[in-house]
Amino acid sequence: MYMNHCSSLCASSAFCSPCRLSNSVHPGQSRQLSFPPSSNPTALHFSALNYTPLLCPGLISAPPCSAVSSRAVALAAANVANDMKAADIKVLFVKPLVYWTRFFIIATAFSRPQIDAIMTKIRDLGEKQFGTIASGDLKPNSWTLLDFGDVVVHIFLPEQREFYDLETFYGNTTPIQLPFENQQLQHSQNFEPGDRDGHNNWQMSR
Repeated sequence: MYMNHCSSLCASSAFCSPCRLSNSVHPGQSRQLSFPPSSNPTALHFSALNYTPLLCPGLISAPPCSAVSSRAVALAAANVANDMKAADIKVLFVKPLVYWTRFFIIATAFSRPQIDAIMTKIRDLGEKQFGTIASGDLKPNSWTLLDFGDVVVHIFLPEQREFYDLETFYGNTTPIQLPFENQQLQHSQNFEPGDRDGHNNWQMSR
């Protein structure tokens, strides 16, 4: 089901994560997805989280790419999304499941202009702070993606976030604790049920 719907949306784009996974097979091999047993990654996986160099698609300037932690890039991008009022932000360590990246950032935005603003800020972060250029979508879509190599950013509109449900699709991955999560929980308690936590106000103010 995921592959059929995904292909209709992105025409099997190289930047669509499920399509990248399903298409990355050699001729004659099955295109079935292969998931590991339902267990968390070993301690060995986590021991390398802070020391894994980012695979830079395009190096601009110092610091050298080998000195950049992919985990640091993922957390910095998640902070940008949080600052730009994205919702339900998740950082997932996906390396045990896929070979072509290490971290997913998944977040919800509530309009295409908001998606555009988030992606612009994250692109700027990659270039100015980490010396990398992301590939991916140049215009905001209902599912917009930036690919930094070892870090892949997914920003969805709410309906598409629910429909594609990447957290379930990559259900055996490990979530990374985010420093702002407790603040979000406390902030959300100040709003009535059904309130979008101020996101509509963000959209109206643009």
